[in-house]
Amino acid sequence: MREINGGLCAACKRLKEKSATARRRQPSGRALLVAAALMAPVAAAAQNAACDADAVSCCDARPASASVKPSFPSFGVQIWPASLARAPQAVDRLIALKPRHLRFALGPNWARQPQLRSGMTDVELDAFVADGFARSRIVDEIEALRLMKSRTQAKLHLVIWAPPPLPSETPSRPGGERTLPHQDAQLVARFDVALLKYLAAHEIHIDAIELSNEPDAGWNIRIAPADYLALVEAARAEAKRRNIALPLIYGPGASSVAAARSFFSDPRIARAILDTVDVLSIHGWDNPARRDRVLEFDALLADLTRLERKPEIALTEYGLARPYPADASDRMNVKKRAPDHVANGAPYGVLTARDMLRFYGAGVGAIIHWEFQDQNWGHSSFGLLDERGTERPIYHALAGLSNDLANRKALQIVMMKADNLFLLKSATGDALWSANAGAGQQTILLPERARTSKAAACRGPLGRTGVTTPPWSLTATPMETP
Repeated sequence: MREINGGLCAACKRLKEKSATARRRQPSGRALLVAAALMAPVAAAAQNAACDADAVSCCDARPASASVKPSFPSFGVQIWPASLARAPQAVDRLIALKPRHLRFALGPNWARQPQLRSGMTDVELDAFVADGFARSRIVDEIEALRLMKSRTQAKLHLVIWAPPPLPSETPSRPGGERTLPHQDAQLVARFDVALLKYLAAHEIHIDAIELSNEPDAGWNIRIAPADYLALVEAARAEAKRRNIALPLIYGPGASSVAAARSFFSDPRIARAILDTVDVLSIHGWDNPARRDRVLEFDALLADLTRLERKPEIALTEYGLARPYPADASDRMNVKKRAPDHVANGAPYGVLTARDMLRFYGAGVGAIIHWEFQDQNWGHSSFGLLDERGTERPIYHALAGLSNDLANRKALQIVMMKADNLFLLKSATGDALWSANAGAGQQTILLPERARTSKAAACRGPLGRTGVTTPPWSLTATPMETP
């Protein structure tokens, strides 16, 4: 990555050169949950001191995009319901996050089930789905989902990784790459609706569904844009025929912002997909080989303008895999696990939250973080909790942000020209969020006549108030502006 991330790489190098000192200076995980009431007031003498010349000036806003449908910023997480069914402490930590979205898959690995047959009746498809669920931990999963729904009121977001083997597919080795044959799109839609029918019968109300996962890639099942369109249209028709309530369809869920742009390369099909799904879903992963992902998102918004479409946008998978791309070691690759891993430090939580705020400021509504907890069978370190259930600093960083979005009933996040400052606007009062992704204290000059409950650290020109943020911190400052 370049621009913003490139600058942070330099900061990382300086931090690594003094790693022992830096680690001692890093705040604890709980220190990242910063609210104005928790910040220590500065001495009265300091309040009258002049602010440093390198203080960051706030709050010139970047122009908002006209290419997205306005939607409230909200936070969610990917969960594995069966693993939470018998982990009450993890469930309590999940509830404390105040997530608005819970994304999950249910049932067995459908790709490893028996092959579907052409011409299956509704009764046969229903029995196929019921048999698959019976061989899974569906009882535990349903129990966990009911508990979390009742305690969080979050929207339940189902993802179907891939369908069972299909009649027109050539048998492949387990885990081999698959491609959806066009002639099987109708059958896949019927399977999806039968699955929803089973869940409805067990009183699991699904709010949103992804009919595929990363159709541009081959690790689940590759689906060409025209065939994805056919799948969505067939699912809508099948749900209507069987009188099954269809959740909001989020799609296509391309593997990255750049991949979404490629998926929409044919304008005619792109417009049809955007008109057929309810929410445009994208996966917001970083890619060290490409440019900054938020800059790539700006290019996608320009594509949408040319397509004359203005969709609601959600990131249904979001994570930061390589915070410092120049370092290829295992401890700096969040797709792996290692002692002294970068994901276990405060800087990683700040960087992840900063980029999340950048996406909110660019017009994204819901962002679903991958993932809530590392799984024992996994190899990555994206979890807010590790595989033992221990909170990482990123848990506290994102809990502070998620709680502020929920408690304030956030209406919008405005991105400032200073790329680490964001104004959260709400009906109950605004807050200035600062992501200090550096090893030194940062001073922020508030606008003229701005009022805040936070004690001033210094005074700037024209009587402007200066406030400070600690190193490697995510800070919220309540603020009123004229």
